[in-house]
Amino acid sequence: MAVNFVGELPFGKGKKWRTPAPGRRPGGLDLSGIYAWRFPAVLSPSTRAATMWGTSMYGLPNQVGNPEARRRSIRGSTPPRSRPCLRGAFGDERRNGLRGPGWKSFDMSLSRAFRFNQRFSATLRWDVFNLFDTVNLALPNRNLTAAT
Repeated sequence: MAVNFVGELPFGKGKKWRTPAPGRRPGGLDLSGIYAWRFPAVLSPSTRAATMWGTSMYGLPNQVGNPEARRRSIRGSTPPRSRPCLRGAFGDERRNGLRGPGWKSFDMSLSRAFRFNQRFSATLRWDVFNLFDTVNLALPNRNLTAAT
């Protein structure tokens, strides 16, 4: 999901706040930004071990530990508490039992247009990406039998 905004700052001639010194013109400044976020993804740990379905099918692993303690989100490289199930057996892990990390970013831009005559103009622009330096982690590896 994303929300954006664009607006002109109220500085300069004919605006709410005039410039204090004559000859200076800080007017014509535009401020814009985008706030984007993603809710935490629902994950299911899986195993590619040969189970009831065949050699190249994914299945659920066996759960180890207290299932109620797993309701918290996964942060960083915390591995899921599961182990692959034995050949020919169904795993007892719940589907969609884990939540991955969320994601958010706030980008902003400040710009000013300069008009030289009717044919020529230029825009000076300052862009800032991830303004609040938010750490955005990738989704963890869900396959327990993978080498990674």
